[in-house]
Amino acid sequence: IIRPVTARSTLTNVRGALGWLLHVRLPKGDLDHLIVHDAGDGVLNASKVYAKYRDGLRLKTLLPSSHAEGAKLAYEWLQWLREERGVSPSTELLAVKAMVKLAKFVYSSEVTQAVAFSSSPGAARSS
Repeated sequence: IIRPVTARSTLTNVRGALGWLLHVRLPKGDLDHLIVHDAGDGVLNASKVYAKYRDGLRLKTLLPSSHAEGAKLAYEWLQWLREERGVSPSTELLAVKAMVKLAKFVYSSEVTQAVAFSSSPGAARSS
């Protein structure tokens, strides 16, 4: 359970990352495979392209897998915040924490399985 102020900060960062993804990163065109596509008429104009991205955007678009390479876009967003927006280190830290919380939420079943495995009697322990 997290405090309301923490939840608001996390949601603000997640919305910011999704906004960056929609307006900055996706228009580059190399991430179409991550978008959930609607079966349509196949004809694209500017408003349809925007709608395709907006309507197909999911949390898993930002974090497509629970493996390290799945955090590539989140890392790109953090770099963009630092380099293009000039955010302070404390703001960047809040953004990193938000991405960690998002990953734990999106992949909660995998996190639960990993925790259960690591606490099982047969799991390797380090001293």
